[in-house]
Amino acid sequence: MANSPNDAEFLRMLGERVRMGRARRGMTRRQLAGESGVSERYLAQLEGGQGNISIGRLRQVAGALGLKLADLLREG
Repeated sequence: MANSPNDAEFLRMLGERVRMGRARRGMTRRQLAGESGVSERYLAQLEGGQGNISIGRLRQVAGALGLKLADLLREG
């Protein structure tokens, strides 16, 4: 089943927040993968708005970025 436009926009914004968080920390995708336990390939999909990540994995990414999970999940 395809994502609704609202879901697609949410995933795009989530990916953008991850990418911006990584840039603020000066981390490469490889570094983030190593610290979060999420593969580089999956991080690329996530940052591109294509990955529909589980909460557990997203929590790992947020922790590696030094962010709260809520910072990545906020809408608006």
